[in-house]
Amino acid sequence: MADINGTGGNDFLNFSGTMTTITTTLTNPYTGQTVNVNDIYNLTNSTYDGLGGTDVLLMTNVGDALFATNSSGQATLTSVETLLAGDGGDLIVTASDTVVYGNMTIDGGASNDIIWSNAGDDTINARDGADIADGGTGNDRVNGMNGDDWVSGGFGADIVSGGNDNDTLQYVADSVWAAGYFTVNAGTGELFALEGYNQSYDFLRGDAGQDTIVMTDGNDALIADDPVSPAHVSASGARVNGIEVIDAGAGDDIINLTSLNYSFGNITAYGGTGNDIIWSSAGSDLLEGGSGNDWLDGGDGDDVLRGGPNGTVDGVLQYTQLQHTFYAALIFPQLSEGQALPPADEPNLGIQPDDLSISFETTVRMTFVGTDAGYKNSLGFYRVNAAGEIIDVHMAFANAKAVAVGTAYTLDLDGQTGSDFGLFIVSNGFNTNAGYAGVNFATGTLNFIYHNGLADERIATIDDNAADIRLVWTDGVTERILNGPIYHATPRNGDNGINPDNAQHVVSGILDPDDPTTLRVGFEDLANLGDADYNDVTMDITVDDRTVAIPTIDDDDYIVGGAGNDTIYGGVGSDIIAGGTGADHLYGEEGEDTFLIDVLDSFWDTIHDFSIGFEDDVINIYDVLQGYDPLTDALEDFVRLTASGGDTLLEINATGDVNSAFVSAALIVGGVGGASVADLVAGGNLVADVSALA
Repeated sequence: MADINGTGGNDFLNFSGTMTTITTTLTNPYTGQTVNVNDIYNLTNSTYDGLGGTDVLLMTNVGDALFATNSSGQATLTSVETLLAGDGGDLIVTASDTVVYGNMTIDGGASNDIIWSNAGDDTINARDGADIADGGTGNDRVNGMNGDDWVSGGFGADIVSGGNDNDTLQYVADSVWAAGYFTVNAGTGELFALEGYNQSYDFLRGDAGQDTIVMTDGNDALIADDPVSPAHVSASGARVNGIEVIDAGAGDDIINLTSLNYSFGNITAYGGTGNDIIWSSAGSDLLEGGSGNDWLDGGDGDDVLRGGPNGTVDGVLQYTQLQHTFYAALIFPQLSEGQALPPADEPNLGIQPDDLSISFETTVRMTFVGTDAGYKNSLGFYRVNAAGEIIDVHMAFANAKAVAVGTAYTLDLDGQTGSDFGLFIVSNGFNTNAGYAGVNFATGTLNFIYHNGLADERIATIDDNAADIRLVWTDGVTERILNGPIYHATPRNGDNGINPDNAQHVVSGILDPDDPTTLRVGFEDLANLGDADYNDVTMDITVDDRTVAIPTIDDDDYIVGGAGNDTIYGGVGSDIIAGGTGADHLYGEEGEDTFLIDVLDSFWDTIHDFSIGFEDDVINIYDVLQGYDPLTDALEDFVRLTASGGDTLLEINATGDVNSAFVSAALIVGGVGGASVADLVAGGNLVADVSALA
């Protein structure tokens, strides 16, 4: 007979226990999940038998602990259908490999509970707190309700609901898909065989909050519209609903969110390691394949798709150090105040081409060396973008006479959108502009403006003439034109039209022939070069080394943007990237990538890092050509390349008919190095006669 017994009717049994410190690692006998416990609980060692009727065990409010068996190995519960916990953080573990319980309802109450249920078709209402709840075996309903919960149905056809707040819902592999079953991409009609993949019977409902499905480290298949697998008797609709994040984990996984019956919102899905398939539906989604050869399809919406792993994955990347060195053939000359630069040092005039052009993201450091000028010169720096525009203008030293030797100024370069930089001085700028009274360089902005105040006003370029340019400071309310002759550091043997006297106002050279990592630059501040001593402002320029990641593995992905304006990153490996409809932005990143033009619409895609050298990328237009025969047709009738600034526009006439129009298909940022259509075909960089998926 049990310690506490009911009657033949519907009874309430009172829980009793002893306050006990429990320090242990619990292991779920069904799933192997472990939880570390270290707390004081009201531990029961009693047995409870409800006898007949529907019986409830009333627990306390102090944080109770109840296990499937007591210290003597006896079953703790007999004929008890409901566990009603109080407001404490409870430990309710009826899961057991020796005792089998039937259908049960467990109410966790408030606080952070751990609830592992047994066999039977159970209902768990975890209620308030950050709870851990597992339905065990059977066809269960597990409701996290309030708090950031971890919830799992366990084995069986379950309905799992996160409830409010940010919950984690566990994918459970209830079985393995047999031969003959396929999953279909509802948007494209493509099929993929499910044989051997884990099969889940659950319906996963995130409800309110930012909710996440976590899959196993095996080969899982998560299919939102799955009418085939067994289902809970109360389940209906899509098997995935109200979920914001899906983490597939390790293994070769399938996530299919496409459907003709249901639609989903914005989803973030991570493939993890393994060869994954992630097919999304409507919504603006983020899909990351992780390492492995993945197949990503964003479906409708403006999506971001990343094929390769990020740099935090161990073993995927190795690291190398990039270093910028300056032209090593010229040593900076000896300069003397009032003494013109000797003819022997005239090769040092100007800046060597490429000395101020950096090919990677880094920080440039300009260190003040000194000034021998009578003027209070101002020294500034700027970036030059790919269009030649002078941007990101900074006044580093407003009064060079007041700057301590060794003072450094830094300028960040992004290595992608234009990593050239430039230098300038405002001759006697501090005096000419009354000490820059009313000008705050720290809070306002500086710009070199072409035709300031006129109808064709724009940002100035390095190719504009000095007479057309003004240096303008503004804080959004006040605008000031800064006065004084402005002299720029111009290229060696190059055009000096940006300087008002059309003269070369700098000399440059390295300090040590064995260390070309520091460039010294000296300015002349007088019009028409004055005394030409070039020591009026002198500085040293260094570029920070940068450590970059080099992929060590192949990670060859197939990435499809689908409808919408998508952004796709190939990541590590040689990827096939198809933007689909819409104006897409495509980045192949590392590896020899194929950019697949699979549709011609009223938009064009932008290919940001097409390489015909080191990475040897490919543009494949096979899918959009109609009737092209490489043996009889001239490809130039079907495709042409048109310069667009520094970029190249790829245009396609699908039929090759002279009466048909060319359609813009892709903008290749940075162009193709002057290559023709024939050049690209010969180099294997343009393919028109073979499918990329052949």
